[in-house]
Amino acid sequence: MIVLFVLSWLFAGCGTVRSHSANELAKSLLAADDLPGEWKVDFGPDDGGLDPSGVVSDEQRELLPSVDFCEQASREAKSATDDLRWEAFRQFNQDVDDPIDPPFDREGRIVFVQEFLMSGLSSRLSLLLDRLREGFIACLGDIPAGEEGPGTAVQVPLGDVGDEGVAVLYRIQEAGGGGMWNVYSAIVRKDSVLVGLTLADVYLGDLEPTVDESMLREILETALAKLP
Repeated sequence: MIVLFVLSWLFAGCGTVRSHSANELAKSLLAADDLPGEWKVDFGPDDGGLDPSGVVSDEQRELLPSVDFCEQASREAKSATDDLRWEAFRQFNQDVDDPIDPPFDREGRIVFVQEFLMSGLSSRLSLLLDRLREGFIACLGDIPAGEEGPGTAVQVPLGDVGDEGVAVLYRIQEAGGGGMWNVYSAIVRKDSVLVGLTLADVYLGDLEPTVDESMLREILETALAKLP
């Protein structure tokens, strides 16, 4: 289960910090050299339709997954996900010693980072983040088996990263066993920008996870420092 977040321009209202254009946001996306270790930008398949600049058009936004909260989440939290739209996006894949070679390779790993940005009035973004946080917290605990699973969801402390935020670690068993998904998902606000970050380590066979909370916070702090 990979949890991604899709954020939108917010309706008119009071705010103290000006918003930024999609082009400004795209120029502030992470670069491979900003990440710890060796990484490459993943532009997706040739027909993926994503802009290498990082700007997300209305059509391209439909290619990005959205978050679905569990049944325990409130109606307000669930409706918040419908209001969200990202304006800039980039994915990175880490160079690893033993990458998974689908479909028959049963040992190895895939590590990737996805960064999402949107801008709006800071007061409205804060209200939106409150609703999303409620949804994530409502869905902590055991995750029942579905297409993948079972698994667990636990909240991750962010400390003083950004003005406010929420982060969750999802640990999901691969269907049929033999593999694990360790996925950190975070949304953090800094002034008039929301940063969504997914840090995932998918591994098969007798391996251990290579990403942790400190790596999540390090990448988030780097991303926030680059914002306009």
